[in-house]
Amino acid sequence: MRRSGQSQPSMVLMMIIEH
Repeated sequence: MRRSGQSQPSMVLMMIIEH
């Protein structure tokens, strides 16, 4: 789930790690 614009990299990282 990558949105145009890295506003919350923390959330993305957490999601990737959790998955």
